[in-house]
Amino acid sequence: MKITPDGKLKVLDFGLAKAFEAETSKANVSQSPTLSMAATNAGVILGTAAYMSPEQAKGQHVDRRTDIFALGAVLYETLTGTQAFAGDTVSDILSRVILAEPDWSRLPKKTPANVRHLLKRCLHKDRNLRLRDAGDVKLEILAPQVEVEPAAPRGQGRERVAWIVALIAAAAVGAISAALVFRAPAVDALETRLEIVTPPTANLASFAISPDGRKIVFAATVDGQTKLWLRLLDGTAAQVLEGTEDGILPFWSPDSKSIGFFAVGSLKRLDLAGGLPQKLADLGGANAGGGSWSPDGVILFAGSNVTRVPASAGQTMPATKLEAPVLAKFPQFLPDGRQFLFNVSGGTPEATGVYLGSLDSSETKRLTSADAQTLCLYVEPGWLFFVRQGTLLAQRFDSVRSDLLGDPVAVADQVNFSTGTGNSAAFSASATGVIAYRSGGASSRQLTWYDRSGNALGPLGAAEPFILGPTLSRDGRRAAVGRNVQTNRDVWIFDMARTTQLTFDAAIDQFPLWSPDGAQIVFDSNRKGTRDLYLKSSDGSGSDELLVESPRGKSPVDWSRDGRFILYWVNEERTLGDLWIVPMQGARKPEVFLNTDADERAGQFSPDSRFVAYHSNESGGRLDIYVRPFRGPGQWLVSAGGGVQPRWSADGKELYYIAPGGKLMSVPIVVKGAAIEHGVPMPLFQTRIWDGGSNFAVKQQYDVAPDGRFLINISTADEVTPITVVLNWRRPSP
Repeated sequence: MKITPDGKLKVLDFGLAKAFEAETSKANVSQSPTLSMAATNAGVILGTAAYMSPEQAKGQHVDRRTDIFALGAVLYETLTGTQAFAGDTVSDILSRVILAEPDWSRLPKKTPANVRHLLKRCLHKDRNLRLRDAGDVKLEILAPQVEVEPAAPRGQGRERVAWIVALIAAAAVGAISAALVFRAPAVDALETRLEIVTPPTANLASFAISPDGRKIVFAATVDGQTKLWLRLLDGTAAQVLEGTEDGILPFWSPDSKSIGFFAVGSLKRLDLAGGLPQKLADLGGANAGGGSWSPDGVILFAGSNVTRVPASAGQTMPATKLEAPVLAKFPQFLPDGRQFLFNVSGGTPEATGVYLGSLDSSETKRLTSADAQTLCLYVEPGWLFFVRQGTLLAQRFDSVRSDLLGDPVAVADQVNFSTGTGNSAAFSASATGVIAYRSGGASSRQLTWYDRSGNALGPLGAAEPFILGPTLSRDGRRAAVGRNVQTNRDVWIFDMARTTQLTFDAAIDQFPLWSPDGAQIVFDSNRKGTRDLYLKSSDGSGSDELLVESPRGKSPVDWSRDGRFILYWVNEERTLGDLWIVPMQGARKPEVFLNTDADERAGQFSPDSRFVAYHSNESGGRLDIYVRPFRGPGQWLVSAGGGVQPRWSADGKELYYIAPGGKLMSVPIVVKGAAIEHGVPMPLFQTRIWDGGSNFAVKQQYDVAPDGRFLINISTADEVTPITVVLNWRRPSP
């Protein structure tokens, strides 16, 4: 559109020009044409990037409202002298069309309020809230206008006066009407894949695209502390969300203004407008399993079953009634806010996969197979996204009939499978169709021997996607671990020559510990619904013996060297974690060892069984290492700057722990009567264990052999892969 010297407005072109020749590449990329390979007349230019509507940029169906968006872009440029959606490349421009708002501050200060209103109605991302056609625009133009004086120009092409809006719009209405007559079929916009580099993290699956497709939240670890970070997709920097320490597996509210997340046994909510996180529910000893937020203010979260809770906090209620040994993970609401998807694992291969549930019934329906405990997402219009054998797949889904249609199609290969957080594939998708994922295949764990200088002495067993442990026998010759094979987790024994499976139940069997003589192993299992303690002969003979059963989840943490007591952790609703003991003689009646308002975990008997080391958050939220007598009063803080997972040396003269950031620390210990004296903690070497988050504090990472070597469960990944964001996914035709 041009204005002649005598004030006339001329529409020079409205989309019926020939395709540019090769020299087009030298022109402004905002004018680059988008061509239709399926158009009736090859070479018809259907739109230029800077003036395309969001639905046109996504390759969706278009109507008159697309032209209204283009009109708004022209009016904005006329008033400001700058394009509403500018960028260095076509991909940048299309990204801003889909995700970004124009800079409204560029409008002249004297722009009438009704003109501003007209622009915002024309440029609304949601076409249902946009002006419908040129007739609506004409009505807005003919409405009473606010008189303003022309503003002085700010240079070439800058700040036009507001009174020319009506002139341009009137001319444009005619052009739009003509263009609609000749418009060729809608075209697929360019599929674009962008990369977002994040700080290092082992929580590779802990990220989520907002429903509006404009923001991403992810977990990252800096200076040994895991927090959630927020990044606007049209921005360049991420910001830390304060109060989200140890936060993992975030998910969004439907309005993209709040997030839910999990932190050390709790479900929390954070409103981005301000304030600290609010605790919504306790996980009851279960591992975090993902969440989803409905438009009606209901949050679903998973532990062993799917549970519902009001987004404003309140009473929790079961949403599914699954029975052990199966587990529910990663619930996701469908658009109606009543039905939801979730993943089932822990049972037979025929039972695992993606299921459909409803808030209105406890009945569930299996839809398809998928990798164990992985995420499944619904994306409009009617697609399910899930991972199978490392490939991100999409399949048509009829939410009315609850049926999958056709065959799945591949979206991305080698999607990372994170064993550090919820055992989930690392991908996310928004309601607008923006997709994000991390590539690199499944992350692996490797049991590796180290000396106290940090020199690797060799592996124990092979690298695998999931190993939970280790704990060493007292002679240091064998290691017991929790190990995932296919979809099931059992206790396995590693020695120098072979790997042997010890438990075979379909439930989750994990956190094994050796008896002092090496003849028995104690472990926890959810085969009766709650994590209870069981005994098993280490040679595999005999049946599994139920040792401790109670309503709260629990895990063994140590067996005293004299063989008299097993120390175990109990998840308590009020305090999150307490330490209990069960005598191995007599009636075996459990009793409390340590029960305070703090969260106590990872207890370890000293070699003489006189003291217990453990980590606790009683110092004000940070986890630190403490030592107290097994019987009698007293307590000593021995860590400096935080620490988890204490372990004693064989002679009891050193206490080891993992400091924030993953360094292995050593503290000299001297026993004096009924008390101890401790020295200054000194770093031994940097480890490559899971970093940050709930897993860092809870899951077993290393053990110490009698000869002073360390067996450490390390990550085989050298660096964190970036998050790939997909705009305009080229979905196949129905």
